[in-house]
Amino acid sequence: MISHYFILPTAILASLGIIYYLYLSYLGKVKPNSVSWFFWGFSPFIAYVIMIQNGVAFWDSIPIFLAWTLNFLVFLVSIFNKNSHWKLQKTDYIFAISAIVSIYFWLVLDNPFLALSFAILGDFLAGLPTLYKCYKYPNTESALGYGLSIPNLAVGILVLPTLTFFNASYTVWILLSNILKVCLILRNRF
Repeated sequence: MISHYFILPTAILASLGIIYYLYLSYLGKVKPNSVSWFFWGFSPFIAYVIMIQNGVAFWDSIPIFLAWTLNFLVFLVSIFNKNSHWKLQKTDYIFAISAIVSIYFWLVLDNPFLALSFAILGDFLAGLPTLYKCYKYPNTESALGYGLSIPNLAVGILVLPTLTFFNASYTVWILLSNILKVCLILRNRF
């Protein structure tokens, strides 16, 4: 376990990454998938509420708090700025429906463990179109935008006094997802 004092500087770094991504999106240099970004805002919101309801300290939940608030900003830019809009495919809608089904299970099960599991599953399913886009069209994404969140997510795990499913699972998932996106975007550059 490391000190919680590392959370604030890495949270600022993660925020700068999203601000940079928003700037590139505004310019039309990156094209966010609105389905992915909507659920990347919504699923972490669910996870954040579950974490707080299950006694996770605010400092330990900052990476997830940032995930839902900042990702919703990217979603809003993606739908209002036509220069940055990614044309949705049929698969995007299929993954959106799958994510909605996952969220439905979260709402009806009344089981925090399953709820968090389905929130992660929904996030994964909604993110598949962007993972595919990172692989197939890496020039429509920003490795720096995703990469600057990695230190905050890693520190978010390292500050935890004990690792539990409720306080670590969603952060671990987002960390692994962002590492994968960065690797997919940069794979042909080295």
